[in-house]
Amino acid sequence: MVSIKCKEPVEPGHQIAVTEASTQTLLRAVSTGDAERALLDLPIADPALHVEKLWAEELIVIAPPGSAEFSRRPAPLTRLSDAPFITAEPGYGLRDVLFRQTQTAGFNRRVDSN
Repeated sequence: MVSIKCKEPVEPGHQIAVTEASTQTLLRAVSTGDAERALLDLPIADPALHVEKLWAEELIVIAPPGSAEFSRRPAPLTRLSDAPFITAEPGYGLRDVLFRQTQTAGFNRRVDSN
């Protein structure tokens, strides 16, 4: 996720500071005024902040060529019920979205730390 810190209108010769951090860190930065804007994964449940959806994107899985469990497209999320997940650390919005989706699909994800 990315936050943009720009206290004044950007004019020629001025710079914009771009920071990459977790969703929670960026939410805190915007809430405290340390950043003016942040680009994050939805949903954001903070009534004190203005949230604007910019676009929607598909969640995809990558696997080695010939992986039988993904021969059918689109692959249902339940095909991943026994697979370990490699994902971002806690506090990142995409991780939260992925985990909510697996629960909705009826299984809890298994995260390998290796």
